[in-house]
Amino acid sequence: MNKIESYVDSVIPKNIPKFKQQKLRAEIEAHIFDRIDFYTEIGYDTDASIDKAIADMGEDEETKSSIRNNFEELHHERTWWAVAVGILMVLFNWVIGFLLVGYYLDLEPSNDMPVAGIDTPYVYSFAASFLVAAFVTVLYKKGFRKCLMSIGVSNAVSFSAHSLLAAISVSKVLVYLFTKDTSVSLSVAENASLIIFDCLQLTFIFGTVILCFLLANKVKKTGKPKIKYISVIVFAVIHIAIAVVAINNLLSAEQYLFYYPTFFNTERDAIAEQAKEVYCGIDENSDNEQIEKIMFDNNYVMVDEYADTFDKNYAKKYRRNFEEFDFFFSGDYEVWYNPNRDEVKDVHDSNGFVFILRDENGYIKSKGVGNALENVSSCFESPTDTKYADIGECVDTFTSYKVGISKEKVLKYFQENGIIYGEFTTYTETGEDSYYRILCTGIYRLEEDELRLLNEHWFGCEIEPYDEIGDFYFEFWFEDGVLEDGKLHYPEYYYDDELDIVETRYKTYTLAD
Repeated sequence: MNKIESYVDSVIPKNIPKFKQQKLRAEIEAHIFDRIDFYTEIGYDTDASIDKAIADMGEDEETKSSIRNNFEELHHERTWWAVAVGILMVLFNWVIGFLLVGYYLDLEPSNDMPVAGIDTPYVYSFAASFLVAAFVTVLYKKGFRKCLMSIGVSNAVSFSAHSLLAAISVSKVLVYLFTKDTSVSLSVAENASLIIFDCLQLTFIFGTVILCFLLANKVKKTGKPKIKYISVIVFAVIHIAIAVVAINNLLSAEQYLFYYPTFFNTERDAIAEQAKEVYCGIDENSDNEQIEKIMFDNNYVMVDEYADTFDKNYAKKYRRNFEEFDFFFSGDYEVWYNPNRDEVKDVHDSNGFVFILRDENGYIKSKGVGNALENVSSCFESPTDTKYADIGECVDTFTSYKVGISKEKVLKYFQENGIIYGEFTTYTETGEDSYYRILCTGIYRLEEDELRLLNEHWFGCEIEPYDEIGDFYFEFWFEDGVLEDGKLHYPEYYYDDELDIVETRYKTYTLAD
């Protein structure tokens, strides 16, 4: 009988209640005794009958493990446990994820940085991901195969939302550590940050799913595992080390990407008051000495000269970032700006560029202030201090203009209904020529063709005509104080055949049209 007891002990799970162990023991022994009776009846002696009965049950370790796992799954891990774990995991992912993202949005970098507690949501995100990893480890140690599979599925369904900010922090810090001492430009750094974040998040999502299924499969084959605690400790140390490095460098990374060392404010916004004062303070009679004094008094420097004040890598970074902007003027223009504005609170409220073109004697030939992007049609973002105008009225007013209207009349209307974000003056032998770029934001009615396009490719159903909020851009050229030419850039929807999507573009309407 010792053989029977020994065999029964080897296949009964030890992590189930005692009364269930006793019940299983009785069932297995009853089955073995039935087999013993069978072999005894056909002529085998008692010992041989016992050996053959146990052999029928399966004596090799793999068979024992399979029997043990079946009993353990049947009598220990319930299916509803796995369902509950999955539901709780989805709720945990989304609740924690939404809470952290909400916290994160409330603590966005600002001009008042450093902000106390800016790293708090990131710390919570790392803590949440650590808790999930610890939970998976416990389930594996307990041999809860169904629960492991449920964790894997739930993390795929809820996209591991709890790890979102941890991935963001690591991506920002990696970009910061890589770019701060190199000549990589702002756009490259931002794109790299997005790519790294996507890779980290996808790795965490699918890595968790794959890991849970691999562990569940291992439990199925080998039964309740004996975890080597050294591996758990190593994992924990690595996880904590990544969190510590990310959190310790996070504030520097946030400041670096927000106050980028080569940042230029070229949003479609209003003209900075200081820049306008500098612009108005110089004219065709200003010589080099007068210009330099005005610039010096207002802390303005030329971009190229300012770049030369840094070391080689930093200067290269500075110039590369500047060269990314598509300025419409030629390389003959001097580009001035106040680098100290990067330290003040209203850095993002308006741009401070001043442009100067000199003649062969060093006098002002042309000057400009504000934004000078080459392609007005590429502008999509409204300025910080947007005014909302009656777009229909603006368009009607523009189309009513004729060559020869006074500059004062044109500018008065658009100053009241829009924002001037670029102004240039060119001195000629007969007087002054002026150029203005103006933005008006407001509600406009979609054209029938646009509405039909949206119905066919966007909404997928018939919709009633509706109003859209959009930006309209105006350009005006004046000679000797009267209107010489003008352009209206207006948005429209169009269908991109290659991408199979509806996009927005700007078309141009001129006064001659």
